[in-house]
Amino acid sequence: MKNWPIYGRYGHIPGTGGQSHTCSPGRLQGHLWVILTIGSCFHRQKAEKASQAKIDQMDEQTSVIISEFKTVSKQIEGLRVYNAQMRFQIQRQEDRLKEI
Repeated sequence: MKNWPIYGRYGHIPGTGGQSHTCSPGRLQGHLWVILTIGSCFHRQKAEKASQAKIDQMDEQTSVIISEFKTVSKQIEGLRVYNAQMRFQIQRQEDRLKEI
């Protein structure tokens, strides 16, 4: 079997003083597996970051919607109390008109 020269990013393998090395097909396959695994991890991490960003955005939107819902719910409750007071006042006025 032929041995293949392997080079790092800058023409040599880091930590070898710039020397090139030969690698058997089995070791070369192992190096390729490491490279593919690292690349796969990089893409997975990138996808995970994108997913987390979407989750964070949805969480923020949900918080805003919940806050608006609570505010509107309080306004509605206040208006219900106000309407009850107005009904009572109108009833008293109608009763007073009947007396006159």
